[in-house]
Amino acid sequence: MIEQIFSVKDEHEFLEKTSIHLLNKIHEILETQEFCRLGLSGGSTPKKLYRRLAELHIPWEKMVLIVLDERNVSLSDPHSNYGMIRDELLSMIKIPDEQVVFFDTELGYDSAVLSTEQKLIHLKKERLPLFDHLILGVGADGHIAGIFPETPSPQKGFLTMKTHTDMFDVGERMTATMEALTSCASATLLVNGHEKTRVLNAITGSTGAIEGQNNLPIMEFIAKVPTTVYAVNV
Repeated sequence: MIEQIFSVKDEHEFLEKTSIHLLNKIHEILETQEFCRLGLSGGSTPKKLYRRLAELHIPWEKMVLIVLDERNVSLSDPHSNYGMIRDELLSMIKIPDEQVVFFDTELGYDSAVLSTEQKLIHLKKERLPLFDHLILGVGADGHIAGIFPETPSPQKGFLTMKTHTDMFDVGERMTATMEALTSCASATLLVNGHEKTRVLNAITGSTGAIEGQNNLPIMEFIAKVPTTVYAVNV
C-alpha cells in the first residue's frame, strides 16, 4: 500500500529528503531491533543516494545490508550493482563484511544465486520479516530489482532466482524473488525521470497498465508492503 507520495522539484531536494527519511526510518527500526536489515537495489536512481547516506551518522555496525539484484558480470564490471554500491557506500563506511549480503558473481552464475539463497534462509530463520526496509528503484516497464513483467514466478519458498531480460545490455540477472521482497516491513520507492510518468500513474491509481501490462511487478509489491514514494522529474 502507498503510505505517502512526495514529488520534489529537483535532484538536490530529492537526495536531501530521501536521505533524511531513510535516516529516520533506520533509527526507528533500531528502537525495536538489534540490527536493521536494509535491502539495496541497484541501478542509476539510488546511486547518488548511497553516497549521501554514507555521509550521515548511521550506526553501520548495527546494519545488515542486502543487495537485492545483480547482473551476471564480474564484480569489477561497470554494470555490477555490487560494484556500484561498494564504490558509493561500502568503501565510505565501516561495516563488518559478514553484514553485507550480495550475489558474488565470482562464484559463477548458479553458485552466486545458491550462496545468496542460503544466506537469506539463515536470516529468515533468525526472525521475520526478512527485511526491515527496502530501497527500491523502478523501471519504465514497472520492473523492480531483477523481476520484470515477463519474469516467471519461481516455485513457492524460493528467496532468490535467475532471471533474464532483453531490455538492457546485460541480459542475465539474479534477484531476490517477489516472495522475499514482500517479506518486508516497509519500503522507499524512488521514481526518477520523465519515462517513469506512466509508472507513477499506475502507482497512484490513474492507470494500472503500461503498454498492455496489467501485472506489473511494482504493483504486486506495493499491494503487499507499506511504501513511501519519492518522485522527481516525472
